[in-house]
Formats: sequence, C-alpha cells, structure tokens
Amino acid sequence: MRESGPIRVSANHPLLSPLAIPAMSLITPFGITTQANWRQMVGLQLQLRGSTEVPLLREQLEEQFPQSPGLRSLDRAVQLALLAARSALRQTHVPRLTDDDGLFIATSKGPIQTLLKAGSTGLAMDQLTAEHIVMGPAAIGVFLRRYLGEPTICHTSVAACAGALVAVHAARRAILTGACRRALVVAADSSIHPLFDASFARLGILAPADEQGRRTCEPFDPQGRGFFISEAAAALILERSDAGNVFLQGTWVGGDGTDLLAIDPDARRLRQGLALLADCDHIDFVHAHATGTRHDLYERQAIAMIRPDFVFSHKRFLGHSLGASGLVALVLSILCHQNGTTLDWQPIGPSARSITIAQGFGGHIGLARLDSGEQTPMG
Repeated sequence: MRESGPIRVSANHPLLSPLAIPAMSLITPFGITTQANWRQMVGLQLQLRGSTEVPLLREQLEEQFPQSPGLRSLDRAVQLALLAARSALRQTHVPRLTDDDGLFIATSKGPIQTLLKAGSTGLAMDQLTAEHIVMGPAAIGVFLRRYLGEPTICHTSVAACAGALVAVHAARRAILTGACRRALVVAADSSIHPLFDASFARLGILAPADEQGRRTCEPFDPQGRGFFISEAAAALILERSDAGNVFLQGTWVGGDGTDLLAIDPDARRLRQGLALLADCDHIDFVHAHATGTRHDLYERQAIAMIRPDFVFSHKRFLGHSLGASGLVALVLSILCHQNGTTLDWQPIGPSARSITIAQGFGGHIGLARLDSGEQTPMG
C-alpha cells in the first residue's frame, strides 16, 4: 500500500469536471437505506423532535457482518461508518476496497462515545478501547480498512461540520490526478451526549426544548433559535465514467477564519465559492447548510447572489449530524435530482444543476455541485 500524503494538483486543474456516482448510502434515525430516508422525510415529511440515535444499529451491523462478532464493541461512529460503507460497496461490481481505491473519511470527533465512557470509568481499559482513543478520528478509517479491504489511500478530514464536503473534495482531486481509480467517501458522527448539548446551549445555538422536552430545528428561522444533534452516516462512491444520471461536477473548499462562530457578515469567501461553482450557469436549487442559527441570514444572502430557483436545508427533518451533515446533504441532493423534486416538493427538471453547502466552526466551508442528465464522455 502506498503511503498516504498530501494530494497535489497542478495550477490548471479544472474546477468543473464530472465524476460519476455509481453508489451511495444513507443512515439516519429514519432508516438505513436511501429509499427509507427519502420516504420518511420527503414522502411523509416527518421531522425528528430532538436528538435521536439510529435504532437497532448493532443488530443491523451483525446482520451485514455475521462472521465478525467483535463489531458490537466498536464505537457507534465506527459502526455507523462501517454499515454505510458496506452498503455503498455492495451496490458495485467490486464490493471491497482494493489497492486501486481511495478511502476518504469525515467526522467531527471520531470515536467520541468511547472516549467519554473511558474518561468516566478511570484509566483501566481494554485493548480495543485503547485503540479507539489513541487513533482518535483516524480510528474510523483504520477499522474500515480492517473489515473492508486495503485501499491505496486512507485520508481523514476533520473540518468541523464542513468535513464531509472537504473529504469529497479530496476524493475528487485524487481521482482526477490519477492517485486512485475509485473513491469511497464515508462520513459518520455519533455525538449525542449531555456534554455537547450543554456546550451548544452555552454558545446559544441549541434549540430550546418545549414543555414535553422536544426540540425542533427551523432553517432560516429569523429568531435563530438553533438546532439539536442527531446521529447519521452516509457514503458514496466516485469514479471517472460517463455512465449515470447524476454527476459530481465540481467541488470547492475555503475558509472564513473570522472567529469560532462569527463570520464575515458579507460572507465573501462563501460568495466566491458559489460564484466559481455556478460558473455562469443557472442553478436550480441550493441545499444550504442552514442550521436554524443566526448564521443562516448571512448564508442566504450569499446564496441569493447566484439566484437559484429553490433553497432548502434537510436539517428541518434531521437536526444537525455535525461532521456527517455535509455528506448526508449531498446524498439527499442526489436523490432530489433523481426524483425530480426538492425536499419540500418543488419540481426540478431532468437537466438540473445544484450546489450543496457545508460550513463549520472556525470558518470551514465546503461546496459541491451536482449536474443531472447526460455528460460528455471523458477521455
């Protein structure tokens, strides 16, 4: 296996160059398949009412890996990633990672549940717990390689809530520069814990609970009351091909390093990325990051510059899955293209273009553009 390292591209690297998406998966509290999630969110317009774990996660994992009983002891973030990755790979002709593949992981905290549990029980721990803690966010990639095969690249992006689209950006560049033939991008986050609720409450971005203890997330809420945390994982596969009906046309990453929370109110870096990916084309919809905080106002003003037909955010249904949210959003955007409708039932045409946004603490920004319809074959 080649050593992982920085992925370099030439100065004339094309910003827009389509990659096929032959497989994808989505795991949320609504279901463990993309179809189940689409049916619950879009078909029934169901919304979570507070932090919710993915049900029966360990049972689903043991069904997929019947010869690996030790999976029950893995951290939930690792389990989510493993199940999402396995589902995506099984939709392809090569259902394991090979030395022609790249593996790109995104998470905000890695195996944080294991770390928190170990911290509350003292220093004595078993070998598996020690592995989780020592490897940190990289643990997800290590365990995926252990159970799914050895890729030529294993790269972990930790860029707060923008990390998943940063990983997509890195995967796209690796394919276009020949570093790998196929890329598996996986994002997973399991951060439901009183510690994080308290932290977000202190920052003023945790949605208030009603009389029954329920929370909602309302993107673009003028009051900016905030979000709640949910578990989720997603995976998709990228490759050079002209086959398919939705293509990853381009990606962009940048940053607004103004503050941990505050950003440039003119959102100049976000505007720059949106303008580059829109590339003078008409954009049918933007899947915004929009978390129901005061930041949404600046994001919407930046989006208005490229004049899309529709703007929405899936966090109205799911809340915020932190480091997984960007890939969750991208998979849902792909489903919008395939089904000819936005998440709130606004119709889009068969040759639609969209941009998906992810942003995170510290000013991280990731963007991805999707185009549907036939593509010009690539050489």
